[in-house]
Amino acid sequence: MRWWWLSFADSNLPKGTQFLGACLVRAHGMIEAIRVAHVLEINPGGEVQAVEATEDFNPPAEWTERLLNRDECAAFDRAMDSR
Repeated sequence: MRWWWLSFADSNLPKGTQFLGACLVRAHGMIEAIRVAHVLEINPGGEVQAVEATEDFNPPAEWTERLLNRDECAAFDRAMDSR
């Protein structure tokens, strides 16, 4: 199992409001990762993009298995850059 970064968007919404959130979940593949997000009720719908993390990626628990908004995603990036 690996960590997956899922990003959700709705291209039908007005520009600037299309991003619906992102999350980090553990799964065996992209389809399973989307299902995990749905089961955890952190899949807001819309289109999804998925990126599989490297094998050694181990994010802090406070960033995982929850829907992150735009500001939280930026904070996550800063936290990972400082590691």
